[in-house]
Amino acid sequence: LSNKIFDDPYNTHEYSKRIATLLYEQSTHPHIKSGEVYVVYFEGMQLDNIKVPAIGIFKSELNHDFLQFEQSQSNLEMVVQQGVNLQKLDKGAIIFNSNQAEGFKILSVDSNRYDTKYWLENFLGVDVLADENYFTKNYLNFAKNFAKDVVLPAEDKKQEVMFMNRSMDYFAKNDDFEESNYINSVIDNPDLIPESGWTSELGCKKVIKIRNFKGYIDLVGFLMEYNDMMEFTLGIWGPSEPSSYGLGFSSKNVNKARIPGLEFTINASGLVSDNWSLGLLFGVTYSNPHSVYPDSSFEDLVPLGIAQISLAEIALNESNPTKYTFSNTSSSVNNSTLKYRSKVNIRLDVESVYKNKLIIGLSYQYNSKMTNIDYAFVTGLFNENTLISTDLGINRSMLTLNKGYNLLDCRVKYNLKKDITLGILCENLFNNSYLIRPANLGSPRTFMFQVQSKF
Repeated sequence: LSNKIFDDPYNTHEYSKRIATLLYEQSTHPHIKSGEVYVVYFEGMQLDNIKVPAIGIFKSELNHDFLQFEQSQSNLEMVVQQGVNLQKLDKGAIIFNSNQAEGFKILSVDSNRYDTKYWLENFLGVDVLADENYFTKNYLNFAKNFAKDVVLPAEDKKQEVMFMNRSMDYFAKNDDFEESNYINSVIDNPDLIPESGWTSELGCKKVIKIRNFKGYIDLVGFLMEYNDMMEFTLGIWGPSEPSSYGLGFSSKNVNKARIPGLEFTINASGLVSDNWSLGLLFGVTYSNPHSVYPDSSFEDLVPLGIAQISLAEIALNESNPTKYTFSNTSSSVNNSTLKYRSKVNIRLDVESVYKNKLIIGLSYQYNSKMTNIDYAFVTGLFNENTLISTDLGINRSMLTLNKGYNLLDCRVKYNLKKDITLGILCENLFNNSYLIRPANLGSPRTFMFQVQSKF
């Protein structure tokens, strides 16, 4: 439709009817609000210092009160009317007539985050523009997660903050990004090689419609491969000095990893009755993450002192070790599964809405057990009280809690007014004890009271 408008702008009005029809067809879910749609053809819009034609599609879902004053002789009459708030657009998109072969550039805005997917994916059919800002934001999010999941558990809050400060400083001082330079600047490990890899997917997607329900079934097979995969590995990396004798964690390249798998998804929604609607999301993912060369050396042991030799035999799953491999740093013998990974994930979310007022939802999640972790965590280094070790109870917790876990969350929300929603949420309803990683217990049953207000 955009192509037709750009080719024949004088018939924009006729094409706008088809745009409105398309939007209506994608707005059947009861959570999606009705409204008014405006389609505009612009000339001379500025994009990258070039003037190009553009199409504007704007949707107004809420009418706002405003005052209109009219003078009649000596009287001033005040009239309350309703209209579109120009300061806060509900939904909007500007499609620029540029790079038609690769896909038009689009600026989009959506004030209502809960239904963004239907606007961006189902109606506009857009993908995020992978420009410099996009990649910078993604890498900063990766750095934030790395600081939280890796640096904080291994070090402390101060080191986590310092890591993020170094990351922000790197991006502020460098116009061009080079991953190995970033790693050497931030992680201070010049021997570390950046990971590289590729991902492939093959799938099929079927739209389904049964009475008042509409959705899709999706089946995808995927294969990911990483070269020079990095792990935070325990070993003898430092000098032979009390009290650690060089024992510690360091990021290392541990050769190639491969992750094949399958993912099945069902997503559907519709009306159960005139007052009740129902939404369903169900998914199952099976993967086999493993090391391709588990017995291949990724680093030799440096010449060790007497105390360090004893530590190496405790820290590595091998007698008289001379090198580091994925196998001898793993807790499971003859198991090349990547550490701390679950092979099966099942998720289910059901939500029912009554008259767009009352929302009741349940979420279920299952993760299978970890079959492989760092070998050091199951040795006396972390399970006995000695001069250089502390009993953290990891062995005991792995035996009792590492069996896979089921989590059930529930939520009840009520739209008190047009812009105010009250909610009660419960996470881990049955208060199951479970392990996310060794020595990292999952959250217990948690109740939250939520108030949402839109301004």
